[in-house]
Amino acid sequence: MRQRVLAQRVTEAAGRFGEPARTWASLEWMWADVEWEGGRETFLADREFATVPVTVTVNLGGKARSLREKDRWLLPMGHSRLTSAIANSTATSLVVTSADAFPPEHPYAVRVQDELCVVASASGTTLTVARGSYGTTAAKHPASSAVLHMTPADIESVSPQGRDLVTLALRAEVGPST
Repeated sequence: MRQRVLAQRVTEAAGRFGEPARTWASLEWMWADVEWEGGRETFLADREFATVPVTVTVNLGGKARSLREKDRWLLPMGHSRLTSAIANSTATSLVVTSADAFPPEHPYAVRVQDELCVVASASGTTLTVARGSYGTTAAKHPASSAVLHMTPADIESVSPQGRDLVTLALRAEVGPST
């Protein structure tokens, strides 16, 4: 198990005007093996989208968890590193060594250590972010910390593989791309 993934569960609540609002609550970080399989590309409204099947194997470690087909995972894709330390939990900019591995469209999620941030915009290698997203806590981070693009993937099926091991079939929507 070589990659950290975050399990999330959808929650239904009322929005500002009483309309149904769907949000994601973080369940737990877990170590997993992630296998990206071939995908397909489609065009929708003149924009390219890709659907990628993913197989994730997770060791639940004897903990009683109920993974459901409506849950999703945040999986690591592209990565970069911080060029300088984040000295406090209120900073809203992350400067990375390269933004080439990140999507051109916003918003998207990145992980720095155990903190998730939502990238609202980017200019060159400077990412403007909302800190402490998805139930994580904003924190200080040393220079050269890895910054991972985290892609949501919906669980399509859950297959127990013994007492603690579970294999999940997921589908990740990647796009739009330019």
